[in-house]
Amino acid sequence: MEVLKNCPVCGATELELFLAGKDYFLTAESFEIVKCSNCGFRFTNPRPGAGELGKYYESTDYISHSDIRKGLFASVYQQVRKYTLGRKRAMISKFQSGGELLDIGCATGQFLNYMSRYGWNVTGIEPDEKTTTDGLYFIEVKSAFRYDTGAYQVSVGAAPADDFSNTVALALATPGSAGALLLGTPTTGVLGVPGDHDMFSVSLTADRVYQLQAEGMASHNGTLTDPYLRVFDAAGHLLDFANGGGTGTDAMLYFAP
Repeated sequence: MEVLKNCPVCGATELELFLAGKDYFLTAESFEIVKCSNCGFRFTNPRPGAGELGKYYESTDYISHSDIRKGLFASVYQQVRKYTLGRKRAMISKFQSGGELLDIGCATGQFLNYMSRYGWNVTGIEPDEKTTTDGLYFIEVKSAFRYDTGAYQVSVGAAPADDFSNTVALALATPGSAGALLLGTPTTGVLGVPGDHDMFSVSLTADRVYQLQAEGMASHNGTLTDPYLRVFDAAGHLLDFANGGGTGTDAMLYFAP
């Protein structure tokens, strides 16, 4: 453990105990959060060193560092996370409506991805390398309706670094700067019988955000009425899904391995 004698923000030496707690989830260790008497900054002290951080996340049940929806609790957590992302943005917006955002300990980058949609220029740092994974993933396309059939188009491409079109000021300052997902090559398919599922494999790179789309009748890229998109890892675990989010009833989601 590292013991800090000075505030990391202002350098003051007067630190007072703010909160004491215990990690009941994994390590059973006790931690203290101190408050700087000068600037009010609060931080863990003593704190784990850079080489020790990994062990505090070495659990398959630590789902804040995962996108896996395994079991009822994990599914509920994913829904709660969607709500809390909006709450975090609302809190930040009270002080600033846009600009640079740094997230230290960004896990799978969900918060960064969410904020980038609102025009923020985001940067993330995650010490735990296990939260991001290169490798083989499987993309499934099916219909949201049990007996629906039809043609569709599915694609995977790198998402734009910044979605400028969501902020009028940024769009006016840099005309034509809204990102266009032209990096991927769409592939067409047909759900020929009710209940048919089509699976596609694709290699993705960690620390990048991808936009996945399954398009049908709504975008004139097929005859499938309501495409449904799911993402699995190489072990067959469901990681994410979309039933909507695109044009009309088309499916679209952002995914960060």
